[in-house]
Amino acid sequence: MQFKCMISRTVCDRCCLKTWKVYGPKGKLNVKRRKLLKTFVACAVTRVDSVLASNELPLTGKDVEGPFYPTVPLPVTPTLFLGADALGDPLTFSGRITDRFGAELQGIRIDIWQCDANQTYNHPADRGNRDPDFRGFASQLTGRAGEFTFQTIVPVSYGGRPPHIHIKLWRDKTELLTTQVYLQGYRGNVKRKIKPARVAGAELAYDARFDFVV
Repeated sequence: MQFKCMISRTVCDRCCLKTWKVYGPKGKLNVKRRKLLKTFVACAVTRVDSVLASNELPLTGKDVEGPFYPTVPLPVTPTLFLGADALGDPLTFSGRITDRFGAELQGIRIDIWQCDANQTYNHPADRGNRDPDFRGFASQLTGRAGEFTFQTIVPVSYGGRPPHIHIKLWRDKTELLTTQVYLQGYRGNVKRKIKPARVAGAELAYDARFDFVV
């Protein structure tokens, strides 16, 4: 018996539809065969969803904002320095921002802020001995590859907490993520760790990288 192929509309005795015996000689579905086809399609869709899910990147975890988010608009600049005599070890902090499928996100605003080498934030509520050559906060928009780079200092401990940098991500006026990244090697650190590496040929200058997934 030959079956009418529902793809080529020709008579075909080797069509996959014959193998599944879904269609009758006239190419019409009966009730039982229709249910079988629906089950087959549902299984295929579930399999595709499972494969896609297995390829997803883990989202970057959230963290508290803390009490010292800047009270003034953050300047769009790659540097947190105000002068050449800032205390602390210079750090180039870079990375990129992607979605969970690895697509680079351009035009995402990234705010960062941290305390200075004197363990003081540039904030009215922090009355410590602030370093006048370190602004302590800045903002940037990610480039075409989702990339960003800041010039700052290696973070120091504050209030008994591991050294950390605060991060906030925005798409236009929508907040995507508030989190913190921590200096590796301190007790109590979570998964969001940075490990500054010494810059070759530079004295007391470091690089660190962290990629965010939102």
